[in-house]
Amino acid sequence: MKGKRKSDNAAMPIYWTPEEEQIIRENYPAGGADFCEEIIRLTTGWSRGRRNVMQKAMKMRIKYQGPHKSTYKKGRIPENKGKKMSKQLYEKCAPTMFKKGHAPHNQKAKGDDISIRTDNRGVKILYIRLAVGKWEYLSRHTWRSFFGKIPPGHIIIHKDGDTMNCRIENLAMITKAENARRNHNTAAIKRKAAELGDEYIISYMRRYEGIKDIDLETARANGLIDVWREQIRLKRLIASLKSAQR
Repeated sequence: MKGKRKSDNAAMPIYWTPEEEQIIRENYPAGGADFCEEIIRLTTGWSRGRRNVMQKAMKMRIKYQGPHKSTYKKGRIPENKGKKMSKQLYEKCAPTMFKKGHAPHNQKAKGDDISIRTDNRGVKILYIRLAVGKWEYLSRHTWRSFFGKIPPGHIIIHKDGDTMNCRIENLAMITKAENARRNHNTAAIKRKAAELGDEYIISYMRRYEGIKDIDLETARANGLIDVWREQIRLKRLIASLKSAQR
């Protein structure tokens, strides 16, 4: 749908027009959101807003590559370099300073060495603490305990696909190249995208919609998975209709 100018008493279109997308594609890398927004306003007569332009560029996988405002230049000398805090200021700040040996409030207690974390795919991973502030995959630690050092370019996988099962009989070592070949299954990827399973939905929302703080179990319990599935279906339907009109 081709939008009209505000001067023609027409509202801004809900969906981004091919003309707007081309403006972002050509000008965002060097000019950024403000520059693209200005061109869109002058060209179409409406204003998308800086934030919306940034979000659209992100979805189009286009990154700003120009200079950044309010950032220190390389080689800049800090104003307080070589200067010491005065005695009066030190005494004033001393009560709120961290003391030597201070431990953060969320530091794990001694003996609490296994932690469960969720990666950006919504998959739970087991970690083991090797020292204060030093954590590692439990799978790698288990493998190394039995077979020694893991060579560069190799990873540890779970044979049954369960990342919570880190028993040695469930672990295997393969190269990163082999792992890439195992994961690069075009037919399987297309099938998952077509089926819109729960795992695919949460992965899609994390990758394209920036949802990072909700895991798969929470999304299922709150009914979000079903809502997101319908949103994706609607987007695909709109895209197919727009493609058919061109």
